Amino acid sequence: MASAETMAAVKSRLAAGFTSAPVYFPNGALPATGLAEYVAVQYPLASERQASFGAPGSNVFREEGVIRFVFHVRAGLGTDRIGILAGELRTLFRNARFDGVRTYAPTSPVFDDRADAGSTYRASIAVPYDFDSFA
Repeated sequence: MASAETMAAVKSRLAAGFTSAPVYFPNGALPATGLAEYVAVQYPLASERQASFGAPGSNVFREEGVIRFVFHVRAGLGTDRIGILAGELRTLFRNARFDGVRTYAPTSPVFDDRADAGSTYRASIAVPYDFDSFA
């Protein structure tokens, strides 16, 4: 799981730059029943390594991971809306620097046989990131 600093930075960036759909964060309030669309934020992969060695307080520890955005839209309406939402988030997080987090090239939306979830249709993008802390 991502560090608290990374998750707070992502939450802040979304609050300031994305208003097109409600956003659900890990272990946060669940979207309202029957909500037509929302975006779930996930952190499926994160690891930390020591990137430099030196005097105490000057050692760099680099967290590297992935931010995953899962788009949930009403089933049967095609993929256009997911493409729009994904495009907005790809633009917001592509090659960005914010609150110590660096993000890189996002993936395109993934549409596969896991997308159909009954009354909703899902697709996702992944954004690689890193975050440095010092100790």
